[in-house]
Amino acid sequence: MNADRYRTTLQDQNGERRLIIEELLRDDFIRRAVVFTLDEESRAESIFFNSSDLGTVYWDPENGLHDCRSWETEDHAREGTFLQRHYPIILHNGVQNDMYAHRIVSDVVEGFQNPALQDIISRMDLGDPIQLDLNRFPIGARGPASG
Repeated sequence: MNADRYRTTLQDQNGERRLIIEELLRDDFIRRAVVFTLDEESRAESIFFNSSDLGTVYWDPENGLHDCRSWETEDHAREGTFLQRHYPIILHNGVQNDMYAHRIVSDVVEGFQNPALQDIISRMDLGDPIQLDLNRFPIGARGPASG
């Protein structure tokens, strides 16, 4: 396994604190990511899941999984206007259903193989903010997604 495959950072931006866990395919391409927006007591107020293969989905305790979107296929990107065909770019496709949202979450969590992350995901359906133990994540480190 490439030692630089995973990156974990803790960011404070605009009054929000975020724990970001990424699996890198290469330095400029994120294969999978989980972004936790945390309150001052390290509880997850929301979670964003990104799978480069499947799409993105958000979770929060009030709404559960929502705003699930798949990625366009390369063929879809080439359809449309002349400009779109000349400069194809992969964008979000339409909204997807709950089953697809769970596929994205599974893809991201299984890709990291991180017990701490799996524990957090197992508590997503309880309807309360999820307490994170930041000591279980190697903040600022690059390497295996430990737990």
